[in-house]
Amino acid sequence: MQEEKRAYLKIILFTLIGVVLVAIIGSLFYIWASTGENPIKVIKEIVTKGEDNKPQDGDLPPSSSSSSSSSSSSSSSSSSSNGGGGGSSSSSSSGGVNCIKELISYSMINPTNTQICNEYNGEICVDKTITCSVEIQNREEEYEGIFNLAMIFVEDGKDRNTGLIDTKTKQVIIPPLKEDFFIGQIRITSTGQYGQANQKINCFYNTLEAPYYEVC
Repeated sequence: MQEEKRAYLKIILFTLIGVVLVAIIGSLFYIWASTGENPIKVIKEIVTKGEDNKPQDGDLPPSSSSSSSSSSSSSSSSSSSNGGGGGSSSSSSSGGVNCIKELISYSMINPTNTQICNEYNGEICVDKTITCSVEIQNREEEYEGIFNLAMIFVEDGKDRNTGLIDTKTKQVIIPPLKEDFFIGQIRITSTGQYGQANQKINCFYNTLEAPYYEVC
């Protein structure tokens, strides 16, 4: 009985092999007839493409845990940028697009001009020291101001182009409702009745850059 079973199984096996071979040969002839190309070459290309399309280690999609981690990290970053307000208010106060510059209210009062002749030649002053000062008041109740000031010494009776003698500058930060003093001093020498030391010298004050604060 065992001999018969083995013979029967061999017949089935050889029959299946024959069917597979016939199917393969038939497929080869079909490819050859439909494409006009060598069927063995076509099968080889198909197998090669299948191997190339296998995922590599670096091509594996991220795991759900890393995706979840990335999502939570993004969410936490977003909430920190929108919350609190410390960092955002600092950046906007340094020149944000939605900020408006408002001029600081201030005044320059109590100017003084002291002229002392250090040396005379007869009745003509040939060496003079001029000291001028002005008080700057920040009238804002909440905002400090950066004041860039200029003190201009000009010979009396002349404009700033023809009679300019010297210029002093100062930068100062004045807190709200406080004041500061701008004091400038020069010394000039000359000869003769029409020399600058023998003339009256005037002081003028300019704000080189108007102080401001930002409202955001």
